[in-house]
Amino acid sequence: MVACGEDTAVWISHLKASPKKTSLKLPATSVLPSVDVTSLPIDHCEPLSYGTRPKTFQDVWTTRQDGVCYVHFDFYNGAMSTDQCRRLEQVLLRVNKDPDCSVVVLMGGYNFFSNGIHLNVIENSECAATESWANITAIDDVVKAIFSMRSKVTVAALQGNAGAGGVMMALAADKVWSHAGVVLNPHYRKMALFGSEYWTYSLPYRVGIPVAEELTNGMQPLLATKAFDMGESLLLLKS
Repeated sequence: MVACGEDTAVWISHLKASPKKTSLKLPATSVLPSVDVTSLPIDHCEPLSYGTRPKTFQDVWTTRQDGVCYVHFDFYNGAMSTDQCRRLEQVLLRVNKDPDCSVVVLMGGYNFFSNGIHLNVIENSECAATESWANITAIDDVVKAIFSMRSKVTVAALQGNAGAGGVMMALAADKVWSHAGVVLNPHYRKMALFGSEYWTYSLPYRVGIPVAEELTNGMQPLLATKAFDMGESLLLLKS
C-alpha cells in the first residue's frame, strides 16, 4: 500500500524485482523484504452486502442475498498461486457448511474468471517442480470443494475470459453462465502441461470424449457461444 494524501492509499498487488533477479511480475509480498510487510487481519468469509466490494484490498470475498452466496476471487490476470487456492478452498468449505445458503455462484474476477495455476510464482520458486505440484494439488482441492457441494446448486458465472485450469474449474459447477464475448482456452499443451482439475471427468461429460480430446490437444481458443453449441450437440446426440 502506498499512502496518497492524508486519508487515501493505492494498493499495489504485484511488483517486479530488480531486472538482474527476474523480469516476472510477482505478488508484492514475495518481492518486498518480509520486514516491510505487515499482515492484515482479514476474514475472507465475513459476508458483505450484495453488490458491494471490500473497503480495503481483498482478492477473495463473499456477498449474500436471499439464500444465494456469491464467491468472488479476483486474482491478478486470473492466475491462482498455491496460497490463493488454499484461501479460496477454505472459503468454499465454509460456505458449503452454511445452512442459510442454498445456491453458490462462483464469480471469479471481472477481467478473468480464472487462468489456472500461477506460472510466474512457480518459475520464481526455489524448486519449480515442488511448487508446481503444490499449486496443482491446491487448485485440484478447489475444484473438489466445488463439486462436493451436494446440497447446494453451484453456478460458475464467467464475467471474463478463462484459460486452462480456470475453464475446468468452471465446469465443476452444476451450471455455467457466460456472456457471448467470453473467450475460453481449454488447453494446456502450449505450456507443455497435461492439466488436472479433474478435467478428464468434467469435460467429456459436457462435450463427449472426441470433442474433449480435440479441445485439449488443439490449442485453439473458442468463444463461449461455440462452447455452448458443443454441449447442445451432445445433448441432441444423447436424445
